[in-house]
Amino acid sequence: MAEMKHTTGPWEACDQGDYGDFDGNSRIILGDDMRIAVVQWSPGDMQAESDANACLIAAAPDLLAALVEILGPLNVCSDNKNVPDDTCLPIDMTMGELRKARAAIAKATGAA
Repeated sequence: MAEMKHTTGPWEACDQGDYGDFDGNSRIILGDDMRIAVVQWSPGDMQAESDANACLIAAAPDLLAALVEILGPLNVCSDNKNVPDDTCLPIDMTMGELRKARAAIAKATGAA
């Protein structure tokens, strides 16, 4: 697999008004103590969507790492065009890998 070029995780979705959010209308996503992204915070009906977007962006490195770890062993057959898409595969996965994936999903959905 190619070397990752993104800022290493973990990333954090700061609360509105924290860490350089000068006007109080944004949520800053931090990684390695620098801004990764800025999510415009929308009041009212859009607040939940803004918060969900910030959580999803902050979870990106965790989601990527979990998928790479889980899917790594499956790369052997993923390029085989003779295997139909609906074929069930035995997946050799540890509980630790499964827990990492579930934790990354929880972080992405704001349930962490």
